[in-house]
Amino acid sequence: MTSSVASYPSLVGKTVVISGGGSGIGESITSHFARQGAKVGFLDICDDPSNALVESLTGEGHNVQYINCDVTDTTALQAAIGKISQDFGPVGVLVNNAAHDQRHKLEDVTPDYWDQRIAINIVTTQLPQPDAFIDGPSDGSEVEDELIRRGFQGFQDVPTLFSRRFNDRS
Repeated sequence: MTSSVASYPSLVGKTVVISGGGSGIGESITSHFARQGAKVGFLDICDDPSNALVESLTGEGHNVQYINCDVTDTTALQAAIGKISQDFGPVGVLVNNAAHDQRHKLEDVTPDYWDQRIAINIVTTQLPQPDAFIDGPSDGSEVEDELIRRGFQGFQDVPTLFSRRFNDRS
């Protein structure tokens, strides 16, 4: 029987970091990258589903690492990405999936509630650790090559770069 999932040989051995990778959509993203042969490090704050996912995927023979990390803590986020890069090699793919999408009434939105949602849903996409992405010579990945070509002025350009690259593939 053939698989209905596309195979991407370029992902084999590629280091992937996924925020919010332990449950829901993130669990699916983590599983699919791992099953493509990527080395996947994922961040989440929910230990039980994340540990269960690691057990399941490593039981299938995949190379997966979970780090409990609140992505709104910039220092912890940078340390977690650095650890994954140290353990698996330079990061070739970053998926900013962590989010908080609790339904609420407009009148229940306080300044603190607003700030917390902005911190997790927007700010964290701007804060990865550049050294994890540009360690050593280029491995030929589009993202790494583009960062090197640009002279890499800082990670503020990366979300725009990712968005443009994926939107240009239509």
